[in-house]
Amino acid sequence: MSKTKQILLLRHAKSSWADPLTKDITRPLNERGRHAAQVMGRLLLDKDLSPQLILCSSAVRTRETYDGLGKAVDGIPVEYADAIYEASVDRLLKVLQAVDERRDSVMLIGHNPGMEGLTKLLCGGMGDAASMDLLEEKFPTGALAVLSGDAGAWTALGPATCRLEAFYRPADQD
Repeated sequence: MSKTKQILLLRHAKSSWADPLTKDITRPLNERGRHAAQVMGRLLLDKDLSPQLILCSSAVRTRETYDGLGKAVDGIPVEYADAIYEASVDRLLKVLQAVDERRDSVMLIGHNPGMEGLTKLLCGGMGDAASMDLLEEKFPTGALAVLSGDAGAWTALGPATCRLEAFYRPADQD
């Protein structure tokens, strides 16, 4: 019997545009973004969402989002990957398909439009109706999509192999 996989897709929190000369990959979070990351960390604790592995883009704003999650991610292994930065949906899917089969839950911290596209590809319109409506509106900075999949193996992930269980936005949590 195959085990259900849980996928947490977290878009980085709001970044700063204060210095227009800052390279995209080194752009930090702004104050609102740091607050949103903390809010989402509390949400992870409140909802008992604790992945077995975190895959995080190498960009400064995704690293700072991860840091802002605080106690919610204590003790969870994290891997920083250049492959997640500015990644296409196909590349993000390949990152997930390469997860060690001994893991049943993974969080990916990345960027749009990839995170939104990957969520829509994986759930294929299946899931909690209210969450699907929110996803259709927008995948804002700091938002978290919670998906479950019965594909059995990470390598079997693909279009419409998951269900959107929940979609959380920082603005709704404060």
